[in-house]
Amino acid sequence: MGLTWLLMGIVAGLGQEPPLGRWPAPEVVHKEAQGKETDLRPMKLWRGLSGELSVLWAQRNGSFTSVRGRDGWGAPALVGSTVWMDNVVTNGREYILKREAPGELRFEVKRPEAPEPEISVAIPEKDREGAALRAKYPEVSYEFSALAVDGKSVYLVQTTEHPVHVLFNSSADGGKTWRGFSFVGENLWRNDSYQPAIFLVDRKIHVLFGTRDGRIRQAVSADEGKTWSDISMDLDFQVGGFKAVASERAIRLCFLGIGASSESLGYWYCESVDHGKSWSEPVLIGKTREGDLAIFFEFMVGESWIVAGYTLMGRSDNYPKEAKVMASGDEGKTWKDLKLAEGLEGGTGRPKIIMDGAKIDVAFVQVPEEGRAGEIKLLFREYAP
Repeated sequence: MGLTWLLMGIVAGLGQEPPLGRWPAPEVVHKEAQGKETDLRPMKLWRGLSGELSVLWAQRNGSFTSVRGRDGWGAPALVGSTVWMDNVVTNGREYILKREAPGELRFEVKRPEAPEPEISVAIPEKDREGAALRAKYPEVSYEFSALAVDGKSVYLVQTTEHPVHVLFNSSADGGKTWRGFSFVGENLWRNDSYQPAIFLVDRKIHVLFGTRDGRIRQAVSADEGKTWSDISMDLDFQVGGFKAVASERAIRLCFLGIGASSESLGYWYCESVDHGKSWSEPVLIGKTREGDLAIFFEFMVGESWIVAGYTLMGRSDNYPKEAKVMASGDEGKTWKDLKLAEGLEGGTGRPKIIMDGAKIDVAFVQVPEEGRAGEIKLLFREYAP
C-alpha cells in the first residue's frame, strides 16, 4: 500500500472537550504578502538559557530566525540556505545536523549561548571501505536524518532517495571524525523509508524505519552498528508515517495507519516497555477518512503532556486547512484536541512544538482563505493550564 494513498484523510471530530487551559491571542512572528513563490515553513522553536524564545523558519530564498524580546518578535535575521534536519541538546551542548546544499549534510556542536560552533564538519559520503556513495549511486540525495548522543559517541541514521537506502554513521569523538556509513536497509520501496528514528537502550542502538510493505522495521545493533538484527513489530496496521520517542522506560510511537477496516484510518499511539518486543494496544488520536491530505509533523513527550501535531490539507496540496495539536495528560491513555486554530480565519498548518513544564508552545502558519489574496503569517501561541 503506497504512502500517498495512506496519507489521504481529513480529521473527523472526536467529540472530546479540551482539557482545562487557554490559548492567548496569537502573536505574529512574521508576515508578508502571499505570492506565487511564498512558502513559509517553521523548522524549529526553542527557548534559550535566559528564557527567550526563538523560531527558525524556511522560505524559498533561505532560512530565517527571529527572537522574542520584551517588545515582541524581533526583525528576521537571515541564516542561509539551510534545511534543519535534527538536533539534540545534552551535556550542556547542542548537537545539530543540517543540510546546507542538496547533497551536503553538516554536523555542528555548540553551546546554546555561543554564536559559533565548537565543531563544524561535513558528514563524509564514503562508506567504511572507502567507496563513495555517489560513485555507486549518482542520483542519491538525502531525505531525512536523526541523531542520538551518548557521552562522546554520536550516532546518525539517514535515508536517501533515488534509490532509497537507510544509512548509519557514528563518531566516537563527539563529531570531529566519522567512521563512514554502513547500510541498515537497502533498495527500499519509493516513499516508504519515511523519517527514521534512532535511540539507545541498554547499550544497544535501535533504528526504526518504514518498509515497502507498509510496516515498521526495528533494526538493533549491539556492536556499534557493524551488524544489525531485527525485532518484529507486529502492529497489524499498514503504516504511512511515524515518529518515535524513546527512553529507558518506554518506546513511545505515534503513527498514521489503517487497520483491518477503512474506519480505522487515522493517527494512533502505542508504546513498548520491553524495548520493542511487544506493544500496547494502539489508541486513536485523530480519525481520518479518504478525501483530503493529512501530514504528520510533531510528536514529543514532556513533563506533563504527550503531544502530537499535524496538518490537514485542503483541496489544494499547498493549502493548509487546519493545524491540529492533540495532547494526552494521562500517559497516552486518552487524547484531546487543544483546538489551536479555533477562531482564526483562513487556513492554518505546519505546527512546530516545544514544551516548558505544563506549557505547550507552538509556531504555525496562517494563510488567507483559499482563492483569496492576502498575507501569509507565521504565528506563535502558548497553551497554559
